[in-house]
Amino acid sequence: MSRLGFVVYTIVWSGYLGMMFGTRWIARRKGRSDMWLVYGALVPVVSFIHALLLHGRDRPSQDTSSSSDRSNRWISVPKAIPWLTIPHRPYLVRSEDESRLRRELRDIFVDVVVADGARVTDERSLITELGFVLGFADYCQPNWDSFFECLGDAVPDSGYRTALVIVSADRLFQANLHAFVCSIHHLLNAADGVGRGTKGTSQLELFFLGDWPKPRPHSPPPPGPLLPTT
Repeated sequence: MSRLGFVVYTIVWSGYLGMMFGTRWIARRKGRSDMWLVYGALVPVVSFIHALLLHGRDRPSQDTSSSSDRSNRWISVPKAIPWLTIPHRPYLVRSEDESRLRRELRDIFVDVVVADGARVTDERSLITELGFVLGFADYCQPNWDSFFECLGDAVPDSGYRTALVIVSADRLFQANLHAFVCSIHHLLNAADGVGRGTKGTSQLELFFLGDWPKPRPHSPPPPGPLLPTT
């Protein structure tokens, strides 16, 4: 109910109660019972005004999927994007699904940041690329300690719902497997730190795109030798 509606609501009910007790007092003084008809006639009028003022007060609000709504709730990636081949971190997505992924991420995250992994050859170049697309300060250095510090400075206290998409992430995987594994380890720690540091009011999710091998369909193991029966 708006402030004006509350004022009108209070005035109407105050007048109604005052008239009810006033009518009762006058009826007792003059010995006239027909004055209660006035009170009876006012009941449907006041009830109608009461229903009119309160109409829609408890209606559930419609989900408009605005950026403010998305910034106030934690996003479960496996539920929001159920077609992911690997429904848990790290999210490895095939390059052929890039347009679909980016389209759906724009619907559920406040910001979608894309980094180009084609220029990445080691951890230092990856940190430099991520710092550029994330808008880190100029003092950010190409090492993980500096990356964590700059990320903490860039993340606000709440409302930070960002999906970081690294395209061609398989280039680093092919060039330097050790650097790729270490980078994923540090980036997942950074994403967890964003959630813990803000008590869940901010969120950073990572998606690594590349020509990853397709998972093999699950097949039951071949039957073993039959045991002799006794």
